[in-house]
Amino acid sequence: MFLYDLKTGPYGEFFINESEVVITDVDFQSNIVYFELEGAEQYYITHNNETHVTSSNYISFNLNDGVNNFEIYTDLECQGTFVKNIYLDDKIKYYPNPIQNYLSLILPSERLSTNISVFDINGKLIIQKNNIIVNQGRVELDLSGLKSGNYILNIETNSTNKIIKIIKR
Repeated sequence: MFLYDLKTGPYGEFFINESEVVITDVDFQSNIVYFELEGAEQYYITHNNETHVTSSNYISFNLNDGVNNFEIYTDLECQGTFVKNIYLDDKIKYYPNPIQNYLSLILPSERLSTNISVFDINGKLIIQKNNIIVNQGRVELDLSGLKSGNYILNIETNSTNKIIKIIKR
């Protein structure tokens, strides 16, 4: 059995062992992921619970909106499993609301930084965070310093601007 390393980047996460080579390229303009595979004669690729079998060393998949989960394993059990999750969406999502201390933001994964402004209900700027690095499409925003009440968040990415109302309990 091999040990797996968790690899993370701005577009997802994956596990891989050193004996198996999987090269991945994601084209966000055409919404396609490309895999280059080595080390076996047969590959089993599961994309969102649908399994494909191939002997080709090169394969691509069209990405769906939302989460795209990939698992790749071979006919050689000793090579382990390669896992990659790619989030594809142009919409900003957030939860929970109302909040206690933290607000989770899910951002389009190709946006590597974002600016967030928090205003009170009267429009007074309370918090300004610029150039926040997005980790795998997620940002955890610590709002524990806010008093209970209603707030407005302005979230700006490279091509998206969203204003949301939140309630702090």
